Amino acid sequence: MDVLVVGVKNEPSGLCSSHRGKKRSEEEIGALEKDRLKELNLFSLETRRLRGQLIEVFKILRNFDNVDYRCLFQLSKGHIRNNGYKFELKRYNRDLCGNLFSYKICSHWNALPSDVVNSDSVEQFKTRLDKVLPRL
Repeated sequence: MDVLVVGVKNEPSGLCSSHRGKKRSEEEIGALEKDRLKELNLFSLETRRLRGQLIEVFKILRNFDNVDYRCLFQLSKGHIRNNGYKFELKRYNRDLCGNLFSYKICSHWNALPSDVVNSDSVEQFKTRLDKVLPRL
């Protein structure tokens, strides 16, 4: 009894042509999705997650949430060229701590301008954050 394998022999990646076609269509769908989000004036999922995390950090620092920020973050002592609430970045093993909330958010928070960080209310922070978020 002979076994015939079709479509795998000449493909460099070991995938038949139907799988490659599927990958191309997923890329096209991704491009269409980006265009649609831009058309609707919406952020990508990754950007929306970052926005939510930055809002939570603002609430924690301004005591809108009942969480002690010292358990999560360490504020920088130097006040030269920062936004007033700059976090000290601790050195961690990225493999072990790369997914921790307090590790991921520090560099994004430190990149925010002082007028965004020094907002008086959560709504004002959200409005100002939406203006600078595409540049982060």
